[in-house]
Amino acid sequence: MHSEAFFQRRLERLQKRHGDTFNGLSWEACTLDDAPLPEICALISGAWERAYGRRVRIAYTPSLLRLARAFSGAPGLVTLARRDGRVHAVALGLPVAADLPPDAGDVTITTGFCTSAEYENSGLVDALLLHHGLNSLLAGHAFSLYWRAGGAPEADRNAPTALRAATVPLYAKALDCAKAARLGGLSLLQGLGLRWMTWLHRPGRVPPAGLAVAPLDAGDMDEAAAFLERHQPGTGLRRRFHPERLAAYAGWNEDGVRGAAWAVRRNGRLAGVVYGYVNPVGGGDAYLAVDGAVFAPELDPAAVAAALSAVEAAARGRLGCFAVMAPASACRAPLQRMGYLAVRTYRVGAMDFGASVPVTPAAVAGLLLELR
Repeated sequence: MHSEAFFQRRLERLQKRHGDTFNGLSWEACTLDDAPLPEICALISGAWERAYGRRVRIAYTPSLLRLARAFSGAPGLVTLARRDGRVHAVALGLPVAADLPPDAGDVTITTGFCTSAEYENSGLVDALLLHHGLNSLLAGHAFSLYWRAGGAPEADRNAPTALRAATVPLYAKALDCAKAARLGGLSLLQGLGLRWMTWLHRPGRVPPAGLAVAPLDAGDMDEAAAFLERHQPGTGLRRRFHPERLAAYAGWNEDGVRGAAWAVRRNGRLAGVVYGYVNPVGGGDAYLAVDGAVFAPELDPAAVAAALSAVEAAARGRLGCFAVMAPASACRAPLQRMGYLAVRTYRVGAMDFGASVPVTPAAVAGLLLELR
């Protein structure tokens, strides 16, 4: 657990190291409701394009940030640095509904942190993360989760983070091979391999007898929320699901970001819930980002594969997606045996601000968690 003094000392050292680099910047913290979302999202988009070009990415749009707010019911936290009224740095704390005691404080995912081109490689990102950690602590948050691109967990003595818990692969499956190959920048040989893999694991295969997959409707929400609470992975840290918020997520449709959720039933009994959103990537193209896929333990791998195949067919047909993407933290099924390819590796971890439950590497690694 970090204290206020810890953050203040780090900020003082950083200020001395960088001299007058940060002069003229003013810092502020606000909720997602009060934040200048269009300006923030434009800053994030610009930073991403400078670093990675036009590569497929998470659509950090005002709609996606409002979706996080609607799904969790919590206000979130945004840290900003301004100069002359313009935002030059931002860190997002997207709210997560965690199963904690009522007085434990909020939980967020720290993400989207970046600076304007003027402040890149200036040390401002380090100051930004320290300010955001301090703001989270002062706001009474329990802990914050974070994602980092990269391989195995590594120690970093300069980072203001408490632990690095697990390596998480991001899996993807093409639904439109030509479009996926083009947007993914694949070579001809890679594209042929993608087509072969997709043909072997075709979306929309005939499900086994007794298995049915259908969109969640208003009458399913209580049952689906209770199912997710009961069957989600993890023991130390767990998510909290509310029927009305699950309904808001599934019915979300704003500026190209569209929520979706499916019920998997075996012989009429609920045996799985899959939820995700349509992530636009520009030019009218989009992929389905799976935020959670939870199945009853008695559902065998063949039935899980058939259920996901039905979801893939719906994503391709009804939602117009060219691919499905799911981090291993959102779906514990063996996706690599169901036609999914590991396309990237991330690290997930947490910063503890005094949570009333142990925030251990094992607990964070076991948490049902979406990629942001």
